[in-house]
Amino acid sequence: MLGLAFSIALFFVLPSLLGSFLNRFVTTNEIVRNLLEGLLRIVIFLAYMFLVSRMKDMRRVFSYHGAEHKTIRCYEAKLPLTVENARKMTRLHPRCGTSFLFVVMIVSILVFSLATPLLRPITAGITSHWLEAIVRSEGGESPVRVVSAYFHSGEKDTPKQEAKMAHLPRIGARMAELLAEEADGGMSSLVCGDFNVVRSQADIKNWKPNHNKRAGVLDEEIAFLNRWVEEGWRDTVRDLAGDVQGPYSWWSWRGQAFVNNAGWRIDYFLVSDRLRESVAAAPIYQEIYGSDHCPVGLELDLEVSA
Repeated sequence: MLGLAFSIALFFVLPSLLGSFLNRFVTTNEIVRNLLEGLLRIVIFLAYMFLVSRMKDMRRVFSYHGAEHKTIRCYEAKLPLTVENARKMTRLHPRCGTSFLFVVMIVSILVFSLATPLLRPITAGITSHWLEAIVRSEGGESPVRVVSAYFHSGEKDTPKQEAKMAHLPRIGARMAELLAEEADGGMSSLVCGDFNVVRSQADIKNWKPNHNKRAGVLDEEIAFLNRWVEEGWRDTVRDLAGDVQGPYSWWSWRGQAFVNNAGWRIDYFLVSDRLRESVAAAPIYQEIYGSDHCPVGLELDLEVSA
């Protein structure tokens, strides 16, 4: 277990930490950063191999490995397998598994460095969603457009945050279209889901330690949500709860956040203007805790807005 933990720390955790340092102080170009991080992995691996080779027992293991290559070379040259003939052979072999691993490592680093930015639009589509459905209540005549959404979580000062910030304007454009549809006499809409952004200090227990330091509490993210409300969307939970601290719908797994109710409100039901009068309740079921989120509900009396 100790050896496994050491290898994970040396070959995964350390390069990632160094990569974060590069991203912050050296370059924010994703391809260059990935290449530098890959180079660091190779350097760390070579340094590890060099230091290990200084150990007496491991030096003997490497000697056996080289002797094996010499023996195979001698056999392939169709010479008698004697010590004298083997000594004349090179210790390098083109089909060596170790050499193959080095090639795989270098190729994988190059592919990862170049492919990651190119695949960003695909991964962005997988890590967020926007699903629309037309819903009609039983016996009702006025359908409602229901949108289930999940927004990028992001990570400050990383390409993940760049993807999130690129995604939010597209969401805003579609939400403006939905408001315009209602204003032109079309159907009303509600948008619900995990937005991964708070709206204000009232939506997070520990505001000061997180404000503009973590994704989800950055002013540029918050501005989008508040702009949507200014344009006509109604934040049902905040409208009913009023100007109070909380309620929260998400808690970190760390530090007994749920026990201490050190949460965030990042799950929303936004309704278009004509639906606001039909909102009967917008409960947050904090007593139901099965993951880091709790359920958020919305009760509508559609006859009121019909």
